[in-house]
Amino acid sequence: MAGFSDRVLAIQPTGVRKMFDMAGDDVISFGLGEPDFQPPEVAIDAMCKAMRDGHNKYTTTAGLPALRKRIAEDWASVQPDLDEGNVCMTMSGTNALLCCSLATLNPGDNILLPEPYFPLYAPDATLCGAEPRFYPCLFEHEFVPQIETLEDLVDENTKVILYNFPSNPTGATAMNYWNSPVVMICGLSAMKCTIESSTVQSTSRFWGPAMTNSCWSIHSPRPSR
Repeated sequence: MAGFSDRVLAIQPTGVRKMFDMAGDDVISFGLGEPDFQPPEVAIDAMCKAMRDGHNKYTTTAGLPALRKRIAEDWASVQPDLDEGNVCMTMSGTNALLCCSLATLNPGDNILLPEPYFPLYAPDATLCGAEPRFYPCLFEHEFVPQIETLEDLVDENTKVILYNFPSNPTGATAMNYWNSPVVMICGLSAMKCTIESSTVQSTSRFWGPAMTNSCWSIHSPRPSR
């Protein structure tokens, strides 16, 4: 009998999505974090001009080389040896997260995820046949995970540690001194696991300098071609 695959049936709607779907037109919804402002006019004007100038065709698979080069330059203060070959454009952050999971996880692997977490982290792992494991980010530790907790979760099947600071949804930020122990923990895994950094809010700040830890997204050697 035709039907959906087991991997799709294993994915269930999140609580946030259920609340969003239940909200009527007369409800102020905070469920999905939807911004209540428009993009900057300069961005809207530039997009419209690009469309009128004919920049609306297929590009290279990894994205426009000039754009990838500019993004690499923007990260130079964090990781100076990046170039456009380290950058791949995606349609969204959600698409990028799924691509990262598909590129790193096999059935039988496990991935360590922060809890609480962005709702798509665990389903992405499930779609890959991997096991999501959760490391707690507790209020009493300002929502920053403890290194010993990560150590207890790592085993021979740990392939990825996903790192999300500033955090969605808690807003917590880990200081730079947290990096080295996490890198050391990756060496405990027989697979020498990858660190994936989900840092959409990395330049957001309310006061003082922006606080981000490292350009860690897919921090592994490139596969040979």
